[in-house]
Amino acid sequence: MHARSALFLLLTSFQWTKAVVATQESANSSILRRQTEQLSPCVTQCFLDIFPEFNCPDLQQCICYNKELQAALGTCVLSSGCSIADALVSQRVQAETCGFPVRDRSDTFRITQSVLFPLATLTVCLRMLSRSPMSGGAGFGWDDWVVLLCVLPMTGLIVTSYMEVDSGLGQDIYRLSIPMIKHCLMYFYIGNTFYSPVIFGTKISFCLLYLRIWRDAGLAFRRACQVTAVVLGMALISFEFSTIFICTPPSYAWNALTGAKGHCIQRDAQLFTNSAFNIAADFVVLLLPIPKFLHLTMSRGKKAGVLVTFLVGFAVTAVSITQLVYLVRNVGKISNPTWDYFPIGLWRCTEVYLSMICCCLPMLPGIWQRTCKVVVSRTPTLVSTLWEKTTSLSTSGGRSRIRSTQSDGSGLGHARAEDDGDEEDVKGDGLRYKGSVDALELGMLSGGTGESEATDTAKKYRLSSKGKLMPLMDHPEHRLHPQGSQASIRPLRSDEGAPLHAEELGKVI
Repeated sequence: MHARSALFLLLTSFQWTKAVVATQESANSSILRRQTEQLSPCVTQCFLDIFPEFNCPDLQQCICYNKELQAALGTCVLSSGCSIADALVSQRVQAETCGFPVRDRSDTFRITQSVLFPLATLTVCLRMLSRSPMSGGAGFGWDDWVVLLCVLPMTGLIVTSYMEVDSGLGQDIYRLSIPMIKHCLMYFYIGNTFYSPVIFGTKISFCLLYLRIWRDAGLAFRRACQVTAVVLGMALISFEFSTIFICTPPSYAWNALTGAKGHCIQRDAQLFTNSAFNIAADFVVLLLPIPKFLHLTMSRGKKAGVLVTFLVGFAVTAVSITQLVYLVRNVGKISNPTWDYFPIGLWRCTEVYLSMICCCLPMLPGIWQRTCKVVVSRTPTLVSTLWEKTTSLSTSGGRSRIRSTQSDGSGLGHARAEDDGDEEDVKGDGLRYKGSVDALELGMLSGGTGESEATDTAKKYRLSSKGKLMPLMDHPEHRLHPQGSQASIRPLRSDEGAPLHAEELGKVI
């Protein structure tokens, strides 16, 4: 009985194992059939040659997660002369078979560009406005013209950046068509040519700014600024030349996918040299004026402005360092250019915009101070408040009369005019007063906070024969004068000095 049960279990296990193997072979056959239908003959042959070398009971697991199998297939595809298009198709089939997610980082790029580019453009415009003689500036210097020239490549960079993203930058290369990949690589190449002019141009502008500010500085400091500017100019020319002619012909940078003839120089060395020199130049330009700033006596506001400028400058340096670290770790093993180049493009655009902002920050306090002065001088606070207060206090009746009243607990008398006739305006040197106002209100409106200031202000006005408040200018017959706690009217004596004119009143306000 036990022997029969054991035999039955053995036969059942054998049948179950056979069914599982048959099912697995059927699944593998289905995957193989699907792969061979979509792949080119070149890639299919590599797959059939490489697959038997690996023990893959589950073919899908091997295709998706076996790194050794994937590397062997890639080597076979390249050595067999398969085209780039065939290799991309095989990667796309693998992603679909394994259910890899669709990756897209283009929104991050667009948001960064949409924020930093307008901000950089605004700071440049404010700098030009601050320096313009039309707005009270000192006029344009060489440093301003260099910044203005940097706007051209910065604008070119934003245009090519959006074209890169629209062509597939930030997505996996195997999900793009060959024309899209070519356009993406072409715009990325063009965008790189706009990088060096802005990065090194802003540093040259800083050196010229130092020479303009410290005209009487020692010979050593001025020579250091001049030598730094010359070295930066030479670096700009050399790096721009190496970027343009990194491939021969230049179109090989984006046509290599289609089997075009050409070659490129060692890109790793060019990228490392450019980034390392850029970081060193950042530190030199930022540290050059430190000894001069230490000997300056500045207000807290100016110190804060200088601090912000240096913080933005060090932020630019931090971006450069981050980019260099990424290049060191990844540039030698890039196999997915439209995805792997995305951080490089993002950091470079960020560095360009922050460099422009940092370069223009020192000029912004000038336009801010002049704007505040203009706003204050053109805002007639005293006059507008007088008009609002006195209009509500105007009365009609018989002839004009003056009466004294006590303020609400202040102890200072108020002089009030009441007109019995028709209401009319009194003009004086462009200033208009209407109705009545008391002496204490005059003091408060002109910025005073106490009774003494109120009475000082009250001495500068008089009441007309019709009871109107007028500035004490060309009619010296009466003057508002406080006596103790009461305000009264008396003639102006010749020994009390000249009356207050309109322009002097503006200065008080």
